[in-house]
Amino acid sequence: MAGRAIAQNRGDYKRAIALYEQSLTKYQELDLKNRQTDVISALGYAALEQGDYEQAATFFEKSHAVSKDMGEKWGIAWSLRGLAMIAWHQGDYAQAVKLSEECLTLLKEVGDEQAIAYTQRVLGDVARAQSDNARATVLYRESLSHRAKEDKWGNAESLRRLAAMAGMQGQPERAVRLFASATEIRTAIDAPLPPVDRTDYERDIAAVRAQLDESTFNAAWETGRKMTQEQAIEYALSEGEET
Repeated sequence: MAGRAIAQNRGDYKRAIALYEQSLTKYQELDLKNRQTDVISALGYAALEQGDYEQAATFFEKSHAVSKDMGEKWGIAWSLRGLAMIAWHQGDYAQAVKLSEECLTLLKEVGDEQAIAYTQRVLGDVARAQSDNARATVLYRESLSHRAKEDKWGNAESLRRLAAMAGMQGQPERAVRLFASATEIRTAIDAPLPPVDRTDYERDIAAVRAQLDESTFNAAWETGRKMTQEQAIEYALSEGEET
């Protein structure tokens, strides 16, 4: 699904959806149900990233039903994660936690470390929404520590969230460095923030800007921008003192 995923990561949802639909038609003709569920979930995530929660839920529920019928644990888990994200966005935090924990149980059984990391991030988002900043930080760090070096998109997502937490915990310069690093990674792989995340990002950046003068902000941004991905991850996983 590489070409389709690349189009989605680049924010070209029209092309990504067209490619997903072409693939779905082909897999239906070949009666490859496991491939069908993968594509249906991908359509769900494309809708979710654009803020169309109703459409996303329809796709995830369909993928979940077919995956469950086949006994395909990964497909069940991935659709559950999507439904958990919808619940989080809509403020149903208890449901988001329930679905995420069900998802994690299945992912641990199949041993998908990357997907585990993605699901820990959802739990971190829920914790943050409930003002449990300490737990959110722990979950975001766990998510980051699970990620592979090759997963630059995922690393950028966790770094961005840890940046926001640093800003909320009175460490604005640290926050700026992490924001800059996350932005640099996304720029390098041509993966802009999805529409559903832009408001939160702008709010979080504005919050740290308000804590710093312009020259300090710019210097911290430049420091973060120059970090390698490995340096940024090591910095994000450290205790968090301002330096």
